[in-house]
Amino acid sequence: MNAPGTYTLPLVYGNAIVNGKTNESAYKTKNTGKGILQTFINHLGRDITSPYIYENTDANGNKLSATDAELLWQDVKGLVTDVQLTEGGKSLQFKVNKNVIEQGNAVVAIRDSEGTIMWSWHIWVTDYNPYEKEDNFFNRYLGFCYNDTKIYDPRTVTLRFEQEETGKKVELTITQTEHRIEDGNCPFYQFGRKDPMLPGTTSTAEAVNKTWYDAQGNSSTEIKTVGESTDTGNDVIIYCMKNPDKLCGATYMDFVYYNIWATDDKKGESTTKKTSVKTVYDPSPAGYQVPTYGLRTSIKSVVKDKRQFLSGYRKHNIENNYDGEFTILKEAGTNLRIYTSLVATISESIEGKGRQSNAYSLLNNWNNPSDRGMALSILPAKEK
Repeated sequence: MNAPGTYTLPLVYGNAIVNGKTNESAYKTKNTGKGILQTFINHLGRDITSPYIYENTDANGNKLSATDAELLWQDVKGLVTDVQLTEGGKSLQFKVNKNVIEQGNAVVAIRDSEGTIMWSWHIWVTDYNPYEKEDNFFNRYLGFCYNDTKIYDPRTVTLRFEQEETGKKVELTITQTEHRIEDGNCPFYQFGRKDPMLPGTTSTAEAVNKTWYDAQGNSSTEIKTVGESTDTGNDVIIYCMKNPDKLCGATYMDFVYYNIWATDDKKGESTTKKTSVKTVYDPSPAGYQVPTYGLRTSIKSVVKDKRQFLSGYRKHNIENNYDGEFTILKEAGTNLRIYTSLVATISESIEGKGRQSNAYSLLNNWNNPSDRGMALSILPAKEK
C-alpha cells in the first residue's frame, strides 16, 4: 500500500479466495506420496476446509472465532495503528497514519480467546507499484525500504568549435544521463513461511538488525526465536503460524514437504519448471508468487548491477551451531546468491563489495536442506 487511510482485510487464509471465488488449489492438491502435504493445515494443525478462517472448526467441531487483533511489530514507529477486529469479527482493520507514513513494514495478527495467534498478515508501505507496468518480477525484494538514495540529475553540456582559417562553426552536445546510488533493507523469510522476519541494515559491512517497535511503541533490535533445532514436520508449521514474529530454530524447518510454497510441486520434477501453483503459505502479494528455479536466468537478468538487490544479509544461527540465537552474517563477496527452496545456488557478479544479496526460489532438490532454516529475501514473480 502507498497511501494513508483505513484498511480492512477479510479473515481469509492467504490466497484461498481469488476474484471473489474459492481457490481450493491454494490449500489442496490431488498429488499423493512422500513429501506431499495434500491439505494444508491451520494453527491447530487441522486441515483447512474453508477459505474463511471462522468457517473452520476445532477438534470438538466448534467454529473458530477470533476475539481480538494486534500489531506484532513495525519498523517505523506509529506507521500502523488502531489494529482491531471489525464488528462481527470477520475482518481485521487498521490505519496507516497520514502524519507518519513512510516506507516500512509491519505484521498484524488475530488471536483466539486464549491469546493464541490464528493467522497474520504482512503490511508493506511502499511507493513501489508492481501492477502499474505488469512486471514479470518485482524490481526490488519483498518489503524493501530505501536507506539512502543519491540521485545525480541528467546534465547537458554544449561545446562550440570554430575553425580559425575558415570561420566554420560546429556545436557538439554531450548529455550525462541520470545516475542513482541506492541502498536499502528488506525483511527476511525462512523456507515455507508466510511471515517476514525483521530486516537488517546494509549501509556498511557491519550490518545490524533494524530497529522495530511493538504495539506500545517500545523499540528493540532483539531477534526472538521459537522451536528447537531438531523439530520437524507439522509441529514446525504450527508453531511458526502461532509465532509469526519469531525466527524458527528448526535446522531443516519442517523437513518433510516439497510443496509448502507450491501445491503442485513434488520430488523429482525438472529444474526447468517455470510455473507452479501458489499456496496460502506464499508470502507474495496478490498476482505474484515465490519464483520457480526454472526462472533463474530471468531472475539474474533482473537483479544484475542493481544496487537495491544488495539489501540481503541472510540471517542464520551464530556460527551454524543451531543454539537458538540468530544474527546477521557479515559475509564479504561480490556474488548475488539466489537460494532455492531445497536447495541450490546460482551466482551472478554484482556491483558492491562486502555484501551478498540472497533470495529464495523453488527447486525440488533435497541435497542440502539445512539451508531451509536460513532467512533470506523473496523476489516475487508474476503468477502465470
